Amino acid sequence: MLTMGHTFGNTYVPVALPIIMNKFDEVTDDMVGKIAPGSKMYDLYYQDLTAVENDQYAKWIRIPTG
Repeated sequence: MLTMGHTFGNTYVPVALPIIMNKFDEVTDDMVGKIAPGSKMYDLYYQDLTAVENDQYAKWIRIPTG
């Protein structure tokens, strides 16, 4: 998904949201929402996003957290 993010005033910046479609038999609460380090699904989702970058389908700008 690609959209424009409103930063301030009349300033907008492009924003992309990665979407990876995985098939699961059941979707539980810990699989959706904000997935932070330490979350049950974090490692699996991180591996999927890393694979997208390694296959050169996308390049991420990493913002340090903490």
